[in-house]
Amino acid sequence: MTKRPLIHLGYYKTGTTFLQRHVIGNRGLGFIPMPEPCEKKRELTVRDAARYFISHNSGQLLSPWEKLGTDGRDFLVASARHDELVPALSHERFLGYPMAAGPDALSVFIRLHDVFRNARYLIVLREQRSLILSTYVQYLRRGGTASIDAVLSRRYDNRVAFFSERYFFFHFPLSYIVEAIGAESLLVLPFELLVHQPRDFIQRILAFSEAEPSEDPKFVRENESNSVFIECLFRYLNPLLQRSSLNAFSPVGVNVGAKRLDKIKSTVSRYVPSSLERHVGENLKARIQQRFPDGYFSETNRTTSEIIKLDLARYGYDV
Repeated sequence: MTKRPLIHLGYYKTGTTFLQRHVIGNRGLGFIPMPEPCEKKRELTVRDAARYFISHNSGQLLSPWEKLGTDGRDFLVASARHDELVPALSHERFLGYPMAAGPDALSVFIRLHDVFRNARYLIVLREQRSLILSTYVQYLRRGGTASIDAVLSRRYDNRVAFFSERYFFFHFPLSYIVEAIGAESLLVLPFELLVHQPRDFIQRILAFSEAEPSEDPKFVRENESNSVFIECLFRYLNPLLQRSSLNAFSPVGVNVGAKRLDKIKSTVSRYVPSSLERHVGENLKARIQQRFPDGYFSETNRTTSEIIKLDLARYGYDV
């Protein structure tokens, strides 16, 4: 019997790398990556074909009105058929980039649903304040220059999309997706379950996707947290060391390279006192807490809990 494909939509900073490398990217657990059209790679990953739903071959972002070409669509439909392993596709970008409020997330989902009509979908949530903090640190790591206060207070000026708290109202995308595919085709799990009960987290994915593993799942930590102090310090240097859309492709910057820059930061972080690291981290948490006090996300989380039939209060969410 042909296996239904599994598409992992995100969010960012919810254990995505671990999932891609060790769960839905693991043949031993019963999954197989969907191949990328027009590419012949020895080692496929579950991310390879994802870019066709987000950007054009030219590197340009797809128009929100644009569908996949017939050739690419037919190839992907054929690649999503397998009798023994679950075809898998994953990219945290499917739900949009959080620091840009995910303006194309709906377009991306429509393209996915147009191609994979019988797919199952996986989404991993994370408590909003924790997610915002982790997203902000990642933003700095990739070249961002704005302070946490500037990020949280910025308002849309009818031009370039930026941070919006409404991106973190999870019931908006979940309501749409459930209406489109049915609740039985969507699994939503909290990141906190992965942190505290990784085996249960993985088993729920295996059961939902009807994967047939030939080995026991393993939990491996990926993308260990960067030094918050170092990332906050380097935001002043980012215009000189990185050129990206997060700093308007700084005209005075030179691309040191992500791996080389991470190595520099790792070296410098060894000399940061743990007390200073804690102080900066707690200060960021306090700023976010001040902007989003207890109860701020209660309404969206209550609605989300109803949609996914899971009590998010058990995992530390406002309800």
